[in-house]
Amino acid sequence: MEDFDFDAWVEGLKAIPEDRLMEASAKLSAERRERPARAAEEKARAEIVAGLAENAPDLVSAHVTLEEAKEDPSKVPTWKNPGSDFLKAFRQGAVVKHAEKYWLSETENLNTWEPGAEGVHTNIWRDVTHEVQPPSPVTDESGEVIPQGRRDNPFPFIAGIQVEKGNFVEFNGELYEVISGHKLANHWPPNAAHSLFSKA
Repeated sequence: MEDFDFDAWVEGLKAIPEDRLMEASAKLSAERRERPARAAEEKARAEIVAGLAENAPDLVSAHVTLEEAKEDPSKVPTWKNPGSDFLKAFRQGAVVKHAEKYWLSETENLNTWEPGAEGVHTNIWRDVTHEVQPPSPVTDESGEVIPQGRRDNPFPFIAGIQVEKGNFVEFNGELYEVISGHKLANHWPPNAAHSLFSKA
């Protein structure tokens, strides 16, 4: 699930030997024809699983929503690798527990990826541990609760958290101030995304 570098791909076309250029063109044409069919098949599978969840829930993976997980984290099932069994894949909006964290399936397709695995982006599984089990409130000397996002109670750097200008985020033990509101994302780390963060 690595990011696709289109420019590098185009540059790589120049290296294709002349005798394989037509073959490459044919493969590209075939992919263009087949991609919509694969997308339709994925959508149909998701609809089948959603229907079975209503009528035969024992046949598919348990589906606990984020709201249900917040109300009762003990209901959240542990992630099990569905392999190629699409009936056991996870639907969009399902929360699972894996590696001591809670994860929300964000993809519209049936999700067979491992939450938190290297290369699995937050548009597939998003870490929602901070929502299911919020941290204990931080208070000042007078006992007043310090809202999260302030300098003395920064947000953790977790993809998916909405931050506003003036909020503070902790990343790798360092404090950063948000200079432009956005949703935290792994591809915009505070130490590199200088248009979004400044070191506090």
